[in-house]
Parts: sequence; structure tokens; C-alpha cells
Amino acid sequence: MSLDLKQIKAIAAIKEHGSFRVAAGALGLSPSALTKMIQAVEAELGASLIDRSRRPISLTTYGEVVYEQGNAALEEIAKGLKKIEVLRGLEQAEVTIATSALLSGSIAGAALEKLIPDYPNVHFLVNSVKPRDAAQQFKNGEADFFIGDAEDLEASDDFESALIPWPEIAYLYRAGHPLADLPQISVVDCLVYPMIGPRPPRWWEHYFRDWALGIGVPLPTGYEATSPEHRLQSSDWAIILHLCKTINALTGGIKSQMEEFVPYGFALFSPINAPPIPSASIRIAWRHETPLISLLRAQIFTLFGKGS
Repeated sequence: MSLDLKQIKAIAAIKEHGSFRVAAGALGLSPSALTKMIQAVEAELGASLIDRSRRPISLTTYGEVVYEQGNAALEEIAKGLKKIEVLRGLEQAEVTIATSALLSGSIAGAALEKLIPDYPNVHFLVNSVKPRDAAQQFKNGEADFFIGDAEDLEASDDFESALIPWPEIAYLYRAGHPLADLPQISVVDCLVYPMIGPRPPRWWEHYFRDWALGIGVPLPTGYEATSPEHRLQSSDWAIILHLCKTINALTGGIKSQMEEFVPYGFALFSPINAPPIPSASIRIAWRHETPLISLLRAQIFTLFGKGS
């Protein structure tokens, strides 16, 4: 036999309240109507679901099995109804995300790859720009959602936000790079080659500067003195990877994104004696709590094992 929703809810109410009278009141039924419903189910199953020998009443072993299966079905139905509600709110919806090239693939892209197949009517626009430009776009109302370094966008009453930890950093060169022949790779070895990539957050600029200066490596003067990408900066990963292959340039970024480049002729490397990466946070921010924003935020939290 198969139970209908009323019967499943009736068994769940009896388990919760331990009383036919209280359970019936919670369901909007009379105690006699609830009793007849349960008796009909028991007759069809040929098993007693309720232990009526004690107070409060409880489910028998058979009743517990029916409850567990029925409760699982109710949860699935609730998820389905929630998805319908979300889908209705996502009809022809769109959202603009302001972020940096350093985070566009590893966070924005990783979240969107879960959403796009399920919500084909939604239009996403990802503005991959310099970190502080992304923050300014969000402040100006040109973007609905922000993903960037916490230093670039401070918390404000004008929007909601949350902090997540910076992911692990990794460095990349082309497969067969001359550095691969060295038993160990130092930062001095790296500086022989062009170092390129997206504009990093300020803490990473200072980290690399202090690392290099701490071992007596002179860096160029001016703006480049604070940036590890002192030969070329670009928000276009196609250009970055092209130069890594053609002129032996080096780059770096979020490890999960760097790993995705490995099958295309690249390899990860780790310089020796690298100082510990300083503690830093990524801020995600949004102005309006829409179904789409909730889904996007939940996906990002899932990536970082953080509850929504």
C-alpha cells in the first residue's frame, strides 16, 4: 500500500505529541477521525503502529518504520515545493557579480557551474576587474553581488555581507619550464623570469615584498615595489597563460583554479622557505535578499563548508 500525505502527517503528529487528542487538534481533526484514520492504515498493513498500552502513547517498531519513511518523503516534498517557489522567483532573473580576476574562476565560476544547469532562465554577468574597481562597482550600485578581499570593501549598513577565509594559494609554470630542473626553487630563482597575473590583494603585495626584501632581493622602484606581478598585470587569464607558455612567465592564484590549468600543459610549484601566508578574509556582499542571491550565497558557503 501507499500512504497519502494526511496519513503520513497523522503518524508524525502522534509521535510528536504522544496523544491522539493533542495530535488531532494540531491537525485540525477530531480525535475520533484521527483514530479511524490510523485504524484504517493498521488494518491495511496488518500491523499495529501505535502502542496504546501506556501514556503518553508512542509508535511501535512498525510505526517507527512507517514514520521514518514517511518523514523522508515529506522532506523531499518540502524540497520540491521550495524549488518550485525559487524557480518562480527566478523567471527571467539576472544578477551582476563584481569580482576580481583572481577570484572570478575559483569562487564565482565554481558557484555558477552549480547554478546555471538548474536555472536556465537566469542571466549572469560577471565583471572581472581590478579588486578595488570591483568594490567601487558594487558601492555605485552597478553590481548586485560582490566577491573580493575584505580590505577592499568594508562592512556597511548599506548592504549585507559575510566573511570567508582566503583559499590556499599556488604558483604555476608551463610543463617543462627550466625551473622544473632545479632540485629546489627559491624566490630568487623565480625573479629571473617574468612574473605576471591578475592584480592581487594588498596583503599579497605586501607579503611578497616583505618576503623578497627579507632575503635581500631588490625589487623595482615605484608601484612595482609592492607587487609580485611586476612584469604584467591583466584580468584576462588567456593572456596570462599564453605568456606563461611562450616566454616562460610565472603566475599564481587560488590553488583550485591553478589546478584546473594543469591538464593544459602547466604544473604547480612551491618556492622553498616561503613565509606563512598571513590570515586574510574574502568578503561577499549583496544588497537585496532575492531567491537568486540566496542561491548564489549558499553555493559559495558550500564551497567553503560554511552554513548559510
